[in-house]
Amino acid sequence: MIFKHFDLEEFRDLCFRLGVSYDNLRGENLSARIRELVLRMNREKRLNDLVNFCSHLRPNVMWPEIVLPTEQDFALLAKPNQGRSPRKLFLSYARQDIEFAERLATDLRKNGWDVWIAPESIQPGERWVEAINRGLTESGIFLLVLTPSAVNSSWVNSEANVAINLQHQGMMRFVPLRVEMSETPPLWQAYQWIPFQNDYQGGLEKLLRELDQHPTETHLVRSISEKKHRRQVQEPMQLSNLRRIPVGLWIVGIMIGMIIILWVMNGSFLDSIPLLSKEPQDTSKVRTKDNMEMTYVPAGSFLMGSLPEVDSGANEDEFPQHEVSQSGFWIDVTEVTNSMYAVCVEENVCTNSSFAADGRFNGSEHPVVGVSWDDANTYCQWVGGQLPTEAQWEYAARGNDGRLFPWGNKYPTCNKAQFLDCGGDTVGVGSLSPDGASPFGISDMAGNVWEWVADWHDSYPYETQNNPTGPESGSNKVLRGGSWSDFSRSLRVANRHADPLETRSDDLGFRCVTP
Repeated sequence: MIFKHFDLEEFRDLCFRLGVSYDNLRGENLSARIRELVLRMNREKRLNDLVNFCSHLRPNVMWPEIVLPTEQDFALLAKPNQGRSPRKLFLSYARQDIEFAERLATDLRKNGWDVWIAPESIQPGERWVEAINRGLTESGIFLLVLTPSAVNSSWVNSEANVAINLQHQGMMRFVPLRVEMSETPPLWQAYQWIPFQNDYQGGLEKLLRELDQHPTETHLVRSISEKKHRRQVQEPMQLSNLRRIPVGLWIVGIMIGMIIILWVMNGSFLDSIPLLSKEPQDTSKVRTKDNMEMTYVPAGSFLMGSLPEVDSGANEDEFPQHEVSQSGFWIDVTEVTNSMYAVCVEENVCTNSSFAADGRFNGSEHPVVGVSWDDANTYCQWVGGQLPTEAQWEYAARGNDGRLFPWGNKYPTCNKAQFLDCGGDTVGVGSLSPDGASPFGISDMAGNVWEWVADWHDSYPYETQNNPTGPESGSNKVLRGGSWSDFSRSLRVANRHADPLETRSDDLGFRCVTP
């Protein structure tokens, strides 16, 4: 799978070698563009070229087995949404279990099953949340890869809760697969699981028997059109029957409905709300207070922090790497500039920066520097927002693919970031985009100036976090992103620095967020 062996910059290089313009490939993420490239190579009968270049760049990988799809695979890639299918499986797994999940998906497809699995089932131009919702809408059976990592994954919990809800409505079958022993949520314990631990082949055979026992369970998988037809036929009879229901039963029914609503709002189904939440159609806007361009970062889950075996430049306070589920938010596309900050000073809300009169740092479109944490926080409140949390900042900078820098895994060059090797001081905000932009199109998340964030500095937790805000108190606030005066390793998206609140320096600025 190309997605596992190439980062964004390496995939761009692969496209260049194939004579394909990366920018002309449809899709908002790397997975979608890889899929589009494979489809294009198939249409042009150049799959062998793709295999040859992949083999040249990654000689230790068995590329023919990974890259060359079957005719059935291409049919699945191009298949439009056809409603819920009893022969389609939604495979839910934690990122740490991807090897098992991909092996299982391959074996199920060999046995005639249609499998929805991320990231390969995400269509060109499709957002992650939209793709998951589509997969849940199209699939008649939900397979849960049950491991400790899955239990601790907010994404897996959200998907499983939605699937159980759909099973209660008779629209989907919920089938857990126990791959590793783990404590499971009470809601999952009501279902008979299929054992895979220590015997993959035995588990696969049992799963196939279980799936084949119910090949046409129409009472479990109903199409929208069938339900609509049934409503139309039964509606006159139902209306006439409603008139004969006693008032007492109406009251009892209303009370039961209220109890169910309260249970859903306060219970385990709360985890599914981010998955189904509707993202804004327009993901760009301009804040009227200071004319700052903002972009929307959709809700998602990502691994925050570093793994020492992956990032040799990581510091101890970046460990342990842990999963974070983050709600959507708006964030400034650039750092706050001197001209923007000056308006806040003129309105007697903000304190003048320490370098307002310094010609090296007071360019109107350069980031404001020489502001304390309180100065930055005051400005963000003035424009109707707040400083980003550490989690918001890191998610906006790296997305959910684990990259080391906003643009990918390659170390900085001066066309992507302003840092020590480039000489000089700060540069105009946004001047190094799009080359140095994050997956969400956000500028200067690496270099130029350090950025204040909302959190107090402390060690990371081990457990999964939902919208974390950091410790309640501390002595130093966290800074992120590195600056013009730092070595390249400081520009890593997971890098953390901390200073007292009153610190003002020529390499320290900020940006704001709003919900």
